[in-house]
Amino acid sequence: MIKRGHMSETAETHGDLISLYYISTADASLDFSEIQSILTLSASNNQKRGITGALIYDGTFFMQCLEGERRQIEALYAHIKSDCRHHDVTVVVCDSLAARRFEEWTMSDISSGFYLHVLPIVKTLPFNPYNAQPEQLIALVSAIVTMA
Repeated sequence: MIKRGHMSETAETHGDLISLYYISTADASLDFSEIQSILTLSASNNQKRGITGALIYDGTFFMQCLEGERRQIEALYAHIKSDCRHHDVTVVVCDSLAARRFEEWTMSDISSGFYLHVLPIVKTLPFNPYNAQPEQLIALVSAIVTMA
């Protein structure tokens, strides 16, 4: 699931701009209303912290790209990693950025219509992100964001 929003005006004024891609497996008890709650809170917090990115959830796996100032991303990732609603949280790649890829994306404006449209596409693929190469995951996130 991808959520679109707008970046805060407090861009990268405190350090290096980085992107961090991670994957994880959702807890079996996680339901759509919890995903909506996560996204609503994340959109607000991310905008305040100048964090952008894209979150994809296919009903089993999460794939997320986070972009922002290094200190903010590292703090958010530590929080994400400790969240019991998913497990096997694994960094795919963490790189410096010259410019944001997802400048207008903060996981806000929950769009269940888009979620319902993307989910069948993703679920028809025999896909396990833990078996994919980092460049494949980055390309997948970028392609789905382009479709939104």
